[in-house]
Amino acid sequence: MIGLSEIAGPIVCIGLAVLLVARTRRNRIAGLCYAGVGTVLLVASFSPASVPELVAAIVGAIVFGPLLAMLFRGEPWLIAYATLAFIPFRVHFAHHQLLVPLYAVAVGAALLMLWELVNGDERARELGIATWPLALYLVWIGLSLDWSVDVHTAALDLLAFYVPFTILALSIARLPWAQSRVRLLYLELVAMALAFASVAWAGLLISFSQSSFSALGVAVFCAAAIVWRWKSLLALAAVLVVVVALVAAQPRLMHALRHHTTSGLNGATHGRASLVANGIRIAKAHPALGVGLGGFEHAYSKRTHRTARKSASHDTPVTVAAEEGAVGLLIFFCLVGSLLLAAYRRIDHPVYGPVALAAGLALVAIFVHSLSYNDFFEDPTTWGLIGLIGLVAPIRVRAREPRPVENVKEPVPEMIAR
Repeated sequence: MIGLSEIAGPIVCIGLAVLLVARTRRNRIAGLCYAGVGTVLLVASFSPASVPELVAAIVGAIVFGPLLAMLFRGEPWLIAYATLAFIPFRVHFAHHQLLVPLYAVAVGAALLMLWELVNGDERARELGIATWPLALYLVWIGLSLDWSVDVHTAALDLLAFYVPFTILALSIARLPWAQSRVRLLYLELVAMALAFASVAWAGLLISFSQSSFSALGVAVFCAAAIVWRWKSLLALAAVLVVVVALVAAQPRLMHALRHHTTSGLNGATHGRASLVANGIRIAKAHPALGVGLGGFEHAYSKRTHRTARKSASHDTPVTVAAEEGAVGLLIFFCLVGSLLLAAYRRIDHPVYGPVALAAGLALVAIFVHSLSYNDFFEDPTTWGLIGLIGLVAPIRVRAREPRPVENVKEPVPEMIAR
């Protein structure tokens, strides 16, 4: 029996896809409204954790949504400032740690977008060459709810990540370009980075986070490759020498590499090797369609007989392959490639170049980090970067004007004319 989530999921994702790719204002308004209806249906598919939480969510959306929309209308860049500021804040709601402040920003941004479209906004396809890959990916994950082995988790993923973050990315891409506003965003980012670096960097030194250092190293090398060109190969060679020396100093890792022992690789990678290996087996068992959005933990637990807490995915591409099959994996890589290409095409622009370079490098770091943690789509920073890349996209498409209705007079038969 098909439940409400299986119906609402495709509706909301197809609505978002239409909003992304449509060329006429009428179709974009329809897509945004369909996404809103689908979101309401998804919320209705959940049993409320408590009546006060449900009332608070409804009142917050009805009251604060329009107020935020009016505030964003006066200063659109507040959407970007608020998105960046609220990324670290999570609130315990409905038995989950959710990004509730960001959801409020998304509601206000969606209402502002609706107001602009109704009042004649002619822009379309603000995300440039990444528009179609993102739209196709949204449609595919929405359809995958119909065969997902964990519909509850899939619906929660749509509500918590894909729906609000798509609106935020699109809203950031629609911001009016202003050097002064970009500088303020940069100052906010620097201030937050300095605050987090006092804890995050110290934590890295103590925990020796392999994924974080790898992401940082790859991003630094990409920056060096852009600045130094072929000379960056010398820096890469030096880094490889250091890495080889560190690997040689780890007897457990060397033994695992020589003898291909799973336990050794698991110990060196803190258990990620087993997670990735079993994730690949799940993908091979469901090569075309996968197990559906949100189904990785359920499928992993069923295969390995482990608890759900020990079955969480730690690799985004493997998770996409397991949940969305070969089709979803292909679209995912097309999306990442199109985003990086869009950023690379603008790095030499005298005005947009610095933003394109920074956004592209940050996206590379997040992608590398997602190879050890399944956080590419769950991280709101990813979607903020998608919006920034769209903001500096080289092509701006105007909405297609509706065709005028022609009033053609039909010839009157001679007998009737008489």
